Amino acid sequence: VNTDYTDTVGNTGGANSDTVVIGTLNPAVTVSIADASLNDGDTSSNVTFQFSEIVIGFDASDVTVVGGSLTAFTALDENSFTATFTATEEVETTGSVSVGTGYTDTAGNQGTAGSDNVVIDTLTPTVVVSIVDASLNDSDASSEVTIQFSEDVADFDVADVTPVGGMLSNFTTVDGNSYTATFTANDGLEATGS
Repeated sequence: VNTDYTDTVGNTGGANSDTVVIGTLNPAVTVSIADASLNDGDTSSNVTFQFSEIVIGFDASDVTVVGGSLTAFTALDENSFTATFTATEEVETTGSVSVGTGYTDTAGNQGTAGSDNVVIDTLTPTVVVSIVDASLNDSDASSEVTIQFSEDVADFDVADVTPVGGMLSNFTTVDGNSYTATFTANDGLEATGS
């Protein structure tokens, strides 16, 4: 209160004040998955949970995981935690680690949510090999072969193909997941080729 007042006889009033501690700031959390992507060669990543202040009531049950599982949940101090995120096998998806609002700060203010995402591709590519002709003989000794993968592949070439009962030629890349070749049967042979 300032001094811009008087009593009924005109005396100027005195100034005075009081203070109160205000703590209405909601605590926040930053969730960080260390790796940007996970695959068969790297299936797990460290996850950190960094809160803006000391929190109460936060534990592993407050964390929601998509596309994997969480282990080794550890409290570093009262506002920092770590865990290990391990991707689910045979999936191709966006994984996530999320924290809900089920925690508070020391003043009782409810926490805010936070999350982070990680690209997961642990899905093993598959391949279908198709020899167009059902049988080969002297009058029709060769057939087109198609090699179709379930997704784009890297480092695939003719050296990865093993012909039995014949030879492979005209190996051609159609696109990132499709290839063709010509299979020619060996002469003077009665067998099952592949």
